Amino acid sequence: MSSSHLMLQSRILLNQFAQCRQLSFSGCRIPAKTQNFIDGKFLDSTTSRWIDVHDPATNDVVTRVPQSTNSEMEQAVESAKAAFKTWSKTSPLSRQQIMFKYQALIRNNMSEIAKLITKEQGKTHPDAEGDVLRGLQVVEQCCANTNLLMGENLPGITKDMDLISYRTPLGVCAGIAPFNFPAMNDKMEAYKEGIFGPVLCVINVNTLEDAIELINKNRYGNGTAIFTSNGATARKFTQDIDVGQVGVNVPIPVPLPMMSFTGSRGSFLGDSHFYGKQAIGFFTQTKTVTQLWREADVTKDSSVQTSMPVQN
Repeated sequence: MSSSHLMLQSRILLNQFAQCRQLSFSGCRIPAKTQNFIDGKFLDSTTSRWIDVHDPATNDVVTRVPQSTNSEMEQAVESAKAAFKTWSKTSPLSRQQIMFKYQALIRNNMSEIAKLITKEQGKTHPDAEGDVLRGLQVVEQCCANTNLLMGENLPGITKDMDLISYRTPLGVCAGIAPFNFPAMNDKMEAYKEGIFGPVLCVINVNTLEDAIELINKNRYGNGTAIFTSNGATARKFTQDIDVGQVGVNVPIPVPLPMMSFTGSRGSFLGDSHFYGKQAIGFFTQTKTVTQLWREADVTKDSSVQTSMPVQN
């Protein structure tokens, strides 16, 4: 079969696949331009610079994402700062109810969200649904995080004095999330810089010791994995490797949300991780209150309030 015939056949198959995909996405609308969400409203960006998002199956532009301006970023930060004044005083029980509603929205729309991921990234639908599921698990963990907000107290540290320590939110935070997970080659800039795709670097080694040495020599320590049916080999690898996340017979060892996302060395800057239990420490700060209530000042008022405060 000639190369021109192969190219023609490929185009026919691609067009057929694209048509099937278009039918499957008929109920899933993507706007021509993605808007910013600021102060509770979707707003068109005033930028002159846009990033085209292509459907990998057809190369069609499915949406355009703005490179938002500095003033738009400042507007978003100011809006968040204003909301923080009241949101930070909202009770944990009330915030928990909002997260429950968020959880239900994701669960009820998992298939549609997965279709959007497939259209934008080219993943298979089951793989995209797996991404949505991981996001849902994070939200579910957040719903259960009230027990991690508890502080410490030391009553009666001295006469009539108590010490109380608890977590308070930092305020407005911003994050730049990685969009892929790297595999590297120690002779390439991609290896030295620790890029997050789209390049996949592959290098061969002869022994387990060589593999461990290669990984430990890298200045990054995000994640690594080993596939083996030998428990002793797995145990040696997990003990000797200097990497924050280690997978045994799993390809990408990102932990479930109840555990922390634990990079090490050049892959971790700061004093706590942003994911799982340690995220509470990452996004909060400790406040310690020393209070003195003299026993002689006890109120003799006999009035009683019978309503339960958490109901308000």
